[in-house]
Amino acid sequence: MKKYLTKCDSRFKTAKIVDASVLRFKSAVTLFAPGSHQHMPTTKTSFANAFMAGDWLQQGPGSHGARGLSQEKAFVTGILAANEVARSQAVTAQVKVIEVEEDEAHIALLKSGLRHIRQGAQALGVESPFI
Repeated sequence: MKKYLTKCDSRFKTAKIVDASVLRFKSAVTLFAPGSHQHMPTTKTSFANAFMAGDWLQQGPGSHGARGLSQEKAFVTGILAANEVARSQAVTAQVKVIEVEEDEAHIALLKSGLRHIRQGAQALGVESPFI
């Protein structure tokens, strides 16, 4: 903490860790429900000089195609957080996040077909997360 955080803010020199823990749960996963995206935190925090990265964050406007829980999303939010750090230090250089390619025609067709099947099932009152 002292080695790295004091470089961000000298006030961390006098900070004391009161409590810390790492919890591990066998076979545990983070579950997200439809609509939960709006409640996910962003790379910014309430501290002016602290930013977060990880696959559990929302990406915000212009979000990258890696939307699920993945290494790609963790990497992209890391770039976004680094860009926020640069902006906070008035550094104009930013790392550009390369957009994902459009789906190939056969994938786009399958996604569209599944979307129509899902909408039809919902119109019939079938509410299943597997459709």
